[in-house]
Amino acid sequence: MKKNLFAFVVFLICCVSVQAQKSALIMDLAYRNKFNYTNWGVGLQYKYNLPANFRAAADFVAYFPEESSFGLDFGINLQYQLHVCNNLSIYPFAGGIMSNHSFSAIPNNVNETGFGLNFGAGIEYNVSKKGFLNFDYRYNLIDKKKNAWYTDYSLIRIGYGVRF
Repeated sequence: MKKNLFAFVVFLICCVSVQAQKSALIMDLAYRNKFNYTNWGVGLQYKYNLPANFRAAADFVAYFPEESSFGLDFGINLQYQLHVCNNLSIYPFAGGIMSNHSFSAIPNNVNETGFGLNFGAGIEYNVSKKGFLNFDYRYNLIDKKKNAWYTDYSLIRIGYGVRF
């Protein structure tokens, strides 16, 4: 089921990027803290330029299984891009997140899904006309009605992107 969901998300991102003229696709590594398990992951980000330096962004992170635990994050953000110099820009952002974590501890399996808000900032450094390095930091505020171990967390993402 998870493989089918991942394939469907990748397919949708590819379809949208074919039609967009000013968009970017980023593949990145992610690290989150405030969790004891599944701290490292890989992700995809899709950014679409809107008028007046605004961008709409959708992202996905799948965390590496560790000790029978697995995590998925889906987010949608609105970004404002500030051009610092020719090759460097920064962008603050805010948006929503859906975070799912499955802990397969015997005898009790726990699967939690939380919704919340995220905010942060990022940096883009152009290495070529279409390629760039991307770094962003975000803080995720998750619904407080969850278990004590399911808390808010920070996320750092580093990746390489290509503009279409």
